Amino acid sequence: MRKVFSFLNIKRKYSVGEVVIDIDYTHRMPDYARDHKYYDKFLPCIVPFLHKNQIVIEVGANVGYTLISMANINNSLEYICYEADDSCFTDLNKNIETLKKINKNLKVTAIKQFIGLDINNVS
Repeated sequence: MRKVFSFLNIKRKYSVGEVVIDIDYTHRMPDYARDHKYYDKFLPCIVPFLHKNQIVIEVGANVGYTLISMANINNSLEYICYEADDSCFTDLNKNIETLKKINKNLKVTAIKQFIGLDINNVS
């Protein structure tokens, strides 16, 4: 069923703290979070120690769940998110808009670009 919903571009809801985002039905984040207690918890543990207006650069932002986790903890930072995948980037932008509705002053920039050197076979 996940593949059918994904093919039809039907999204499912996933809660990141109090922010509910849209993700593809084939996205594995809910499975990883369920199976691995500390999955994707490291960066949100660091941001409380950063000072106002410092910049956090996230490479491989996917659909934004780490960004949202960090912003929920420290919303006084500026976040720059890089994501190269077309589908993930579309969902990332939608989820950033959802996040900005909750925190209108949040500084977030999403950039669609692959970060790396001498790599030409990424899919």
